[in-house]
Amino acid sequence: MKNLLILFILVLTVIGCGVVLEEDISNKTITTLSPVDTVYNAGAISFWWDNLEGARNYELRIVTPSFDNPRLLLIDTIITSNSLTFNFQAGQYEWELRGYNAGYTTDYVKGSFQVDTVSIPINLSGLNVNLQVPKDNDTVQAGTVKFWWDQLAGADNYELIIVTPTFDNVQNLIFKQSLTTDEYDMSLDSGKYQWSVKAVNSTSESTKKVRTLYVSK
Repeated sequence: MKNLLILFILVLTVIGCGVVLEEDISNKTITTLSPVDTVYNAGAISFWWDNLEGARNYELRIVTPSFDNPRLLLIDTIITSNSLTFNFQAGQYEWELRGYNAGYTTDYVKGSFQVDTVSIPINLSGLNVNLQVPKDNDTVQAGTVKFWWDQLAGADNYELIIVTPTFDNVQNLIFKQSLTTDEYDMSLDSGKYQWSVKAVNSTSESTKKVRTLYVSK
């Protein structure tokens, strides 16, 4: 009898700890990055958002033409990452996204967009390119350094600029070039650098994201 009581207490403790360890995210809001409420070309469209601290998974649902009048549920999925790419035909779409863990869920964040077969450039103004590596204020060894960023829907090119030591006090323009890829390898000597990336298409460009990099010998 005593052993059963001890086992019961241990089970309650484990269950209780599991609940306590889950962060309450019910009052948090997911910051979505793409897509935006605009017209896209038919084809692949990426959904991505900032990772939400405390969320273990995300639920993404996409319908056409709207949740008030859903003709077709295209996606109803659970994912652990913060992005998903899907091919869309011409039409009107609405989507909603929420994060959750074992004990809590956030409210849905919602969005809408239109897909057209006619090529209409996306307005990139006010959007940001998500920089991946090097991280801000990273220190790396002298030699070949990989610069990598996320692709931004609607971008035709990416302008990568590398200067030393800062954009406010440029002593040397190391690199400035328009690229069609989302990465570039550059050989750098020791010193302090800043680098930036902005997305560009035929009618607009995104804001410029800047990071600082230190290269050691």
